[in-house]
Amino acid sequence: MLSEGASKQQTASPTTTTTTTTVASSTAVDCRRSTVSEVNSPSPPVGDSIVSVIGKGAGKPVSPLGKLFASLPFSMPVVGCLPCTKVVDPSRQASKKIEKQLNQWSKKESKVIQLLLIGAGESGKTTIIKQMKILHIQGFSAEERLEKCQEIKENVFEAIKELTSNMAYLKPPVQLENVAENEASLEFVRLHIQGFSAEERLEKCQEIKENVFEAIKELTSNMAYLKPPVQLENVAENEASLEFVRKLDMTGMASYSYPDEFFEHVKRLWSDPGIQQCYLRANEFFLIDSAK
Repeated sequence: MLSEGASKQQTASPTTTTTTTTVASSTAVDCRRSTVSEVNSPSPPVGDSIVSVIGKGAGKPVSPLGKLFASLPFSMPVVGCLPCTKVVDPSRQASKKIEKQLNQWSKKESKVIQLLLIGAGESGKTTIIKQMKILHIQGFSAEERLEKCQEIKENVFEAIKELTSNMAYLKPPVQLENVAENEASLEFVRLHIQGFSAEERLEKCQEIKENVFEAIKELTSNMAYLKPPVQLENVAENEASLEFVRKLDMTGMASYSYPDEFFEHVKRLWSDPGIQQCYLRANEFFLIDSAK
């Protein structure tokens, strides 16, 4: 009995020593000492697996963590440790950055109130925007004011150039009334602003003809679409002129020869009260600014 007890005690002793060695040495694991053979080896029991990786070392006390590992009911193989570094994917980082920017933009745009202004040309859409900016957004900045000043100067330049250069070409021509006072100013303007060249005058004439063409086409084609519609008052006199204009093709406006017959029909239609009513309601459709 004594010998059998002694042999059992001797048999249990290595197991206890092994467990003690396993737990005591668990704090000294070096990730760099693991080998391929240890990773690929079969999974032994918990104690033997840890001992095979860590090594032996007897005579050290068992810590609570060691007891916990020893009491686990399943096999937990220990494999080689890898460096504790995280691989960063540049494309994933770029994607997250773009998503963050989109979310910020979406939050910012959700606070913006959008308005759609619909209207014919020269009906005042831009003017409304400018007025809202002056009233509610502290007006124009210094740079914008400088730009506007330059635009005003250019408008004055163009206006006085047009007026002075076309005085002699009107029928009948127009002259200065206060010649003694304003002759010097007129000469100054004519000296510094030479007016239009012959080529520029031909271009302007073509532009005027095309404007007349477009204006009379818009007026006559939109009469029936107004609510209430508009009709000619002098039908007997101007019906032929209306049919003549309706047959004109807008796509051939640039190459049209503009005969005298065209201007005669336009003159008759413009004098008709029905066309004048249509012109007064030009805010209901698009009509060029220089139609009149």
